[in-house]
Amino acid sequence: MTKVIVTTTVEPTASQLEAIKKAVIAKYGKSVEVESRIDASILGGIQITIGSRQLDGSLKGKLDQIRKKFVQNS
Repeated sequence: MTKVIVTTTVEPTASQLEAIKKAVIAKYGKSVEVESRIDASILGGIQITIGSRQLDGSLKGKLDQIRKKFVQNS
């Protein structure tokens, strides 16, 4: 069984968690256990951790990417 951690700034609904679970099963073909975590430091959006892989759709992640590009081009 694969553990999926969903991190958001507010508690996701049961239907949102179910949709994420179905998407992970469709992509990886494994049974999954979904755990929800609340973390205000991501500022908005969502982070999904599947095993050791992290999909970062958070506002903090996007701002970090912009900052890195800015620093590289300075």
